[in-house]
Amino acid sequence: MKNKQWHLMNVIRYFVHAALRIIRRNYRNYKCYVSTGVLPRGGGAVFFDSKNITIGNNFSMGVDCKFYAQDKDAKILIGDNVALNDNVTINSDLGGSIEIGSNTIIGPGVVMRASNHNLDNTLKPFREQGHKSGIIKVGDNVLLGANVIVLPNVVIGENVVIGAGSVVTKDIPDNYLAFGMPATVHRRIPNE
Repeated sequence: MKNKQWHLMNVIRYFVHAALRIIRRNYRNYKCYVSTGVLPRGGGAVFFDSKNITIGNNFSMGVDCKFYAQDKDAKILIGDNVALNDNVTINSDLGGSIEIGSNTIIGPGVVMRASNHNLDNTLKPFREQGHKSGIIKVGDNVLLGANVIVLPNVVIGENVVIGAGSVVTKDIPDNYLAFGMPATVHRRIPNE
């Protein structure tokens, strides 16, 4: 008899926890939808302070994407027809700004962070030195390959392809293929 009671309690506990997860996910999705007009698929995205995030029409994303815009001056602007693959992180915290142009494709595992830690004094712990905010601008019709990292104060022009695994530390002009660590321009993409 005791085993049956124990088993019944575990089943009830499982269903209560499952129901709470669904309620939390739906509430988070509702808040995100009200702020941005985007409904995360299956709860697979997290929007931190979605009131600072603007998303254009025909936006799609995979699972486990994260958007950070928690500071009052932080902002994320995403154009129309933008597609994000799984596990993309877009972080404009600490007063940063990230703008992504229309018709852009962002591969899995891409990280965009618009601020960095101050590294001005080795006598003081780095975690206590604060941050330097910056901007990231990505033009229209850009393709960022898998696991690309885009650092602060970078402008990626229009019609640009960034190869997988690249680290973008400097501006990339319009109509170029760039890759590497750090990413460098390798060839022009023709306008035909």
